[in-house]
Amino acid sequence: MIGSNQKYFITVGTDLVRSYPVKANGAIGAQVSQIDTQNYSGSNCGTTNGAVLDHSGQDVYVLLNVPPDGVNVCNAFQTFKIATASGQLTFNGSTTINTGAPAMRNLPTFLSNNKYAYLVNNFDFVTQFGDTDVYLTSESSFLRETNGTLESFGGFWDFPAPPPADDPGYSWFPLQVTSDPSNHLAIAMHPWFDAPFGTTGGAQIGSFTVDSQGNAHTTNTYKNMPFPDVFPTYMNMSPDGKLLAVAGGTSGGLQVFHFNGAAPITKYGKVLTTGLISWIRWDKTNHLYALGTGGKLYVYTITPTSIAAAPGSPYTISGPAGLFVVPK
Repeated sequence: MIGSNQKYFITVGTDLVRSYPVKANGAIGAQVSQIDTQNYSGSNCGTTNGAVLDHSGQDVYVLLNVPPDGVNVCNAFQTFKIATASGQLTFNGSTTINTGAPAMRNLPTFLSNNKYAYLVNNFDFVTQFGDTDVYLTSESSFLRETNGTLESFGGFWDFPAPPPADDPGYSWFPLQVTSDPSNHLAIAMHPWFDAPFGTTGGAQIGSFTVDSQGNAHTTNTYKNMPFPDVFPTYMNMSPDGKLLAVAGGTSGGLQVFHFNGAAPITKYGKVLTTGLISWIRWDKTNHLYALGTGGKLYVYTITPTSIAAAPGSPYTISGPAGLFVVPK
């Protein structure tokens, strides 16, 4: 399950991308289109490892990096256009970046203007920024072309000095990234001593501002970036950009933060649940939905001043595999 643009619902299999119409009552109709990723450029990187829609819902970006021999040598991002009238899928183009990393599901996060996209969790190289090493490659920033295809442009990431600031053995390792409706990114990261062999510090979350050239800057420091009480396996920003949800898919937990634009992120309330969470989504009317691995759906009404569980939450769902919320 990849998501919906309100008119069509998109899924990805090992090789095939499929589209289905969404009916007026929200039900999913019969398949209207499918396309084989292996017939297009980028297929040499392997089979699919997830996909994501851009903000317009016109394009779906499919990651291919699961090779049959298990040796990941490249990541390919194929772009497919979703026809507005029919749901027909057509190939637009692809971009490929070399990697010596494990086949990670590092999907792009699009800035609100839909012009730039960013990746994290990339082990390829250590890029030096001032006195700070950051585990991001020069191919972690993308420009979205007019036809929707992504193009790597080597954007600059202005990370703060890691703790302790005077120890050159520490580097930042980014974990998750999400964007607000403006030009800001929230990035979860942890300090790593003598990466990738040394010890790691606790995860922190920083706010970054993207300039007109797609470069990310921050005025946050390790002293004012909050430590989440759950390990940030997933992050999702509320549509208004005021709240940031952080979930733990390995150690469990769900926590909400105030997102303050370029200013440091601040904690908000306590951990809402300690259960393992696999999906988190917001709607446009202050509701947060979190799907637990044990078949529990947690629903909260959350504003910048109050948090309340919905009556009956958590709800029990038999065998859930994913969760998408499509606000109208």
